[in-house]
Amino acid sequence: MARIFITGSADGLGQAAARRLVTLGHEVVLPGRNRDRAQQALRAVPGARTALEGDLASIEQTRELARQANEAGPFQAVIHNAGIGVYGPRRETVDGLDDIFAINALAAYLLTALRTQTQNCSISCWPSPSPASGLTSSRTRSIPDGFARRWAAHPRPAAGRKASRPRCGWPSARSLARQ
Repeated sequence: MARIFITGSADGLGQAAARRLVTLGHEVVLPGRNRDRAQQALRAVPGARTALEGDLASIEQTRELARQANEAGPFQAVIHNAGIGVYGPRRETVDGLDDIFAINALAAYLLTALRTQTQNCSISCWPSPSPASGLTSSRTRSIPDGFARRWAAHPRPAAGRKASRPRCGWPSARSLARQ
């Protein structure tokens, strides 16, 4: 069975996907933004291999999470499911970035670019932004498409390298598990 890394697995769709993948016999690694959230994810998904810690709103912590994932890997698949809603006023991260961009786009890019042994990358749900964020819907939706194309074409040698941007929802997570 596959070893799979799933961001956003402490609750919601990511947690549901993690539970299902574990019941199918896959080895699942769950990250959380802090120790409490990582342990919450681990408790919510009985049978998961381990939980790692790193806040995707911080470039430094995302790099550290990628380092931890490299130590826990290799992974046959990474599901980038973490994301925040786009309602309310614009918020800035510790790095001075728009939090929607940092968590929903940059973190997925960094985690994948810094991974050393992943073959399949799935870019998951990408909500439309609020007017307060300053990002237009078309700009935000083009991020995962461009990212998936560039990652698949990266010169780093990896047999069978794949990247995809499935539609949001449970069928996409299920189809990745079958690979």
